[in-house]
Amino acid sequence: MSTGSAACPCAVALYGYQHAPTEALTELYYCEECCSLRCNDCIAWEVSCTYCPHCLFEVPNTSVRAQKARCSRTCFECPMCMHVLSIVGSDPPRRDMPLTAPEASIGVEPFYLSCACCRWDSKRLGLVAEKPNDLGSVLDAMERSAWPTETWEHLVEHMLERRLPPPPPMSRSLAKHVARVERCPGLVRHDMARVSTLAQRWTVQPCEQSYAVSALRPRRVALQCKYSKRCATCRHILVRPEPRSSAFKIKLLASHFLPQCVVFRGAHGLWTLVLTNPLMDAMDVTLRCVAGDVSAQHIQVPAHVDVLDMDEDSGAPGSDWDAFQHGTKTHRNHAYLSVRVHPSTSVLVVQIQWQSAAYRPHTFWMHIPLS
Repeated sequence: MSTGSAACPCAVALYGYQHAPTEALTELYYCEECCSLRCNDCIAWEVSCTYCPHCLFEVPNTSVRAQKARCSRTCFECPMCMHVLSIVGSDPPRRDMPLTAPEASIGVEPFYLSCACCRWDSKRLGLVAEKPNDLGSVLDAMERSAWPTETWEHLVEHMLERRLPPPPPMSRSLAKHVARVERCPGLVRHDMARVSTLAQRWTVQPCEQSYAVSALRPRRVALQCKYSKRCATCRHILVRPEPRSSAFKIKLLASHFLPQCVVFRGAHGLWTLVLTNPLMDAMDVTLRCVAGDVSAQHIQVPAHVDVLDMDEDSGAPGSDWDAFQHGTKTHRNHAYLSVRVHPSTSVLVVQIQWQSAAYRPHTFWMHIPLS
């Protein structure tokens, strides 16, 4: 059994209907205003909301740039393994209390950041605070003292205003470098286990992280966005997520409107094409196979009926179901047709035109692999 995939009109216009890239109906969208398919390449993306993936706190769009797209709360990532850090307290001073006592599980100041994955902690950097909420301000003070941001900005402005002479030819600079290397008594060897990797330095600005592994500082958790999607032609909303939930207010997937196509091998060298109607109204479908003959070009697929609303005898096929070898048949919201294709055909290309009482006629191309 093989499931068909549809081609977006923008891809058909560029590559043709036979060579256009296809996607599953669950990956495409249907615009009710344009009555046309839409893919991720022909829609407009808009930022709906910005949130922290760790604490799920929603950040206003006006504060994202001021916070450098980072969570301003106590959410930090480990500089070694990028795992989310936890705020823990120091052990209580009394050691004679039993481990089952309630006081033994209460942490006292100073509080620090600890990684439960690689056992890294911020005490080796001196990043401790008397209150858990003060760890962020202590880290900000350490970053400001470790890297002179204002001096760097003044230096960049000075270099941009100054016109530098053109660089010397490559051969002359290369000769100077070779002569300098020849005068070196020996090469300096470094323990690479103590040198931070590019992935660890690129967590923030590379110039703000140290080359030494022991001096790496944690970073705040990066914010993530929820996107709304609109039709680029009529600006109709295709996808709109809920602000504080994983659900969607609007999600117009193509699988909720277009007929789904499934092909499986039948008897006497024929293939059986199954059309499924996802709508609550009957659907009129017109088919045209590029390299095959279909038993019926026009067929009406019954409306989708909920399982709870079905009759007791509606689930059983008719007496002529087992004798179905060619022709057409409808059952529930499915329509069965016979297709005869050439033995060398590997992909069945079908042009489908459908319409219902609530939607205007729409035509699209479907590619179904024969395997």
